[in-house]
Amino acid sequence: MTKKVDDQYFYLTAIPKLIEVAGFSGEELKVGEYMCFEHRGHVGLLKSTVNNIYKKVIPESDFHIDENRTSIHHEQYDRRFLWNKPSSLICIYLPVKNT
Repeated sequence: MTKKVDDQYFYLTAIPKLIEVAGFSGEELKVGEYMCFEHRGHVGLLKSTVNNIYKKVIPESDFHIDENRTSIHHEQYDRRFLWNKPSSLICIYLPVKNT
């Protein structure tokens, strides 16, 4: 999850709530509507995908970013994440509201 506090961005790692890890604090994702975007390929190109989502895709859609969101967006890395392989997949979830 990417979170903004004041003018600083924080990148947080998420694990299932049922698992407790000593020394880590917990935070839950806010329930709401999310748009799911896919990033395929090299992980080094993820920044370009995220920029495209915020600067092109969202402005050209009927969706608007949820201004009351607790996180900027979150990324899901599962069994389909294959580091830098062309078939690698990362799902990017952005809290939105439909207008």
